[in-house]
Amino acid sequence: MKKLIKKLTSQVLWQDKVMSVGIIISFIIVLTTWLLAAQSELEGNFTPWHYTVYFGIDRVGPWWYVLAYPLFSSIIFIANIVAAILLYFQRRLFSYVIVSTTIVSLLFVLMYVLSLVIFVL
Repeated sequence: MKKLIKKLTSQVLWQDKVMSVGIIISFIIVLTTWLLAAQSELEGNFTPWHYTVYFGIDRVGPWWYVLAYPLFSSIIFIANIVAAILLYFQRRLFSYVIVSTTIVSLLFVLMYVLSLVIFVL
């Protein structure tokens, strides 16, 4: 744990533009996902949380199901950023790939939550 904290606070890591910008963009995407899910108007005991073109609303559940997607994006963010930081000092290219795929996967979750908030809720 001390090794991870030491690597996380390393000046070398934060001076690297790819890593610092990637981590900041990922954090902004996760924060946006949480804000979108939190601002959605949830009414009643059951809320629609999945929509398809063919069937319309096909899944309903408790209001807190909407918060599963931001939680999923937070887990992706934490796991991948920790892996990227641990690999940064040994294999920089792998850490760049991890950070970039983190951004892409978080964008997919953000798009899903955005479509859920706009079209379903």
